[in-house]
Amino acid sequence: MKVLKFGGSSVANSENIQKVLAIVKQESKNEKVAVVVSAFGKTTDQLISAGNKALKNIAEAKETLETIKELHDQIITDLITTHKKEVRSEVADLFKKLVSIYEGLYLLQELSDKTLAKISSFGERLSSLIIANAAKELFDATHEESRKLITTN
Repeated sequence: MKVLKFGGSSVANSENIQKVLAIVKQESKNEKVAVVVSAFGKTTDQLISAGNKALKNIAEAKETLETIKELHDQIITDLITTHKKEVRSEVADLFKKLVSIYEGLYLLQELSDKTLAKISSFGERLSSLIIANAAKELFDATHEESRKLITTN
């Protein structure tokens, strides 16, 4: 089995993701592959920024989150046709969880390292979900969330 890892700039936009999917499709012809993807572009930085904004101004945090959501929605529009509604629903659920976390930050006025790590994880959770479903449009693929594969303290 081959493991392919693609960083943020490799999956920054729909065009780059299409290139990634072409590589994965080609590599999977010869052997099984596991694909690991980073968050889209600067998503992790934006998620962290929104967390810091939430401490002072929840509206600003939500504006940043809306910008992140728009990018993800555009990539879904560009790359997914078969299960678009289901993917959008799963993505919306993840964004609702993020809003809840940011609202909690605002109320508690505290952003711990643990919460920061949780917020940061959403970038990869979102990108892996979307990319796996885009892959399903082109070849046999499944999505496994890393939280089910890896446990930490």
